[in-house]
Amino acid sequence: MTARRDLAGTKALVTGGNQGFGFALAGALARAGAEVVICGRRQDAVEGACARLPGVHGVCADVTHSAERSRLLATAAEQMGGLTLLVNNAAIQNPMRFTAASAPQLAGVAERELAADLLAPIALTTEALPYLAGEPDAAVAFLTSTLGFMPKQSAPVYCAAKAGVQAFAESLRHQWRNGQGPRSITILLPLVDTKMTQGRGRAKVSPQRAADAAVRALLRGRDDIVVPPAGVVRRLHGWAPQLVGRVTRDS
Repeated sequence: MTARRDLAGTKALVTGGNQGFGFALAGALARAGAEVVICGRRQDAVEGACARLPGVHGVCADVTHSAERSRLLATAAEQMGGLTLLVNNAAIQNPMRFTAASAPQLAGVAERELAADLLAPIALTTEALPYLAGEPDAAVAFLTSTLGFMPKQSAPVYCAAKAGVQAFAESLRHQWRNGQGPRSITILLPLVDTKMTQGRGRAKVSPQRAADAAVRALLRGRDDIVVPPAGVVRRLHGWAPQLVGRVTRDS
């Protein structure tokens, strides 16, 4: 895709846009000229986010439920007069230690996390295709993480889900090449300073800085968007995977 001056005409739906990186990305997209709808699971959080994002609309929806996904897509398309960009941002992360003693409690937690982090993006992308069909600049963006290829011991399900999201997005990119479908965009994030990352890690990137970098890359027509310093981490991991992996495994 060629570079663009702005995102005028883009009609974007950002899941989990009521907080963290999703909130910052929704604002950055709107400032670049896009129409934006965000969604979240709590009505008060969605309304509060929209109050701080002029011109951005919100829908309360849980993307792990089929009926709510259908309502979300229909409402977003109605509010914006269509849909050209779906951003699969919503995710959860729970610390989990898999032992015989914890197994009864972990089964449900792991299932819910996998539903939110992997199955929901796959399902929402599938259900969004009729809305995206025929749009000349249609795209689906997936939030990925260095934890997808450098897993840490404390969040095995989250790490597995992010690896799955990366693989799904790349497979779609192969399927949809030569205009056979929307663009499949991956946004590889570093450690971003959000509620999810409280109490761990150093040198975190602010959500605003990460979102601005992602939108700049989007304007340049990039499909493989790497927010600094995630690119450095990815290259180092390619050169010395065992050494670099030891840095993150206990983070």
